Amino acid sequence: MVFHYLDMGKGEPLVLIHGFGSKKEMWKNQFELSESYRLIVPDLLGHGESNEVENISISNFAKNIISLLDHLGIESAHFCGISLGGIVAQEIYHLFPNRVMSLILTNTTSYLPKTGAKWFLKKKIDKFKSSPKEDIVTAAAINCFYDPKPEIIQELKDALLLKDETYIKTAKETIGVNYLFMLPFIKVPTLIIGGLYDKLLPVILARQTHLMTLGRAKLVIFDKCGHAPVIEHKKRYNELLLEFLNKHKQSLGINK
Repeated sequence: MVFHYLDMGKGEPLVLIHGFGSKKEMWKNQFELSESYRLIVPDLLGHGESNEVENISISNFAKNIISLLDHLGIESAHFCGISLGGIVAQEIYHLFPNRVMSLILTNTTSYLPKTGAKWFLKKKIDKFKSSPKEDIVTAAAINCFYDPKPEIIQELKDALLLKDETYIKTAKETIGVNYLFMLPFIKVPTLIIGGLYDKLLPVILARQTHLMTLGRAKLVIFDKCGHAPVIEHKKRYNELLLEFLNKHKQSLGINK
């Protein structure tokens, strides 16, 4: 099995899982966290440098990441996912709860109902097939921000890599995911982050996830923020992650 990933820093491992149509380099603003944690940053199957499109599924995304940790000799880790990556992080907990030290779910959802979604998905795929890639990437980048300044639009465009087969297969696989039944029983520290002006996965979805954890998770909503706080509010986002992770270390009695 071929893995495409970055491995940097020392300390407890923190796995950063990118979003739909993106790649591992989208986390570049978080690489400074390697001063405190060992960052494992993979490309999901079919994304980034990976061309393995035949086995694309949410389950296989999760299994591939766990196989990477096995390859690296890592027994358990913190998992942080954004958008699609947050869905994958929940699938990892669903399949391998003993491998998860904590969860950070950023601008994601725990439920995408099938009702009405197939029509919406078909519309999106038809547009994807018929429109120039540059136009799609630019529109996607703009829609990700509360204040779409040229410099951050370009930063996100650089992090996107839309491949036809990957895009279509991944989009179809997300329809029908449902972790609502699992959320009340999550036993690890969990941080849920939402953007108040997220156009892609509205903030109500973050609130729904938090509600279903029965209040056990911590919920943080970023004001003046769209779908990509890792870029739009990178300083505050990194500080929040460090605060949460360091608190988790203390709760386990592990030295800072």
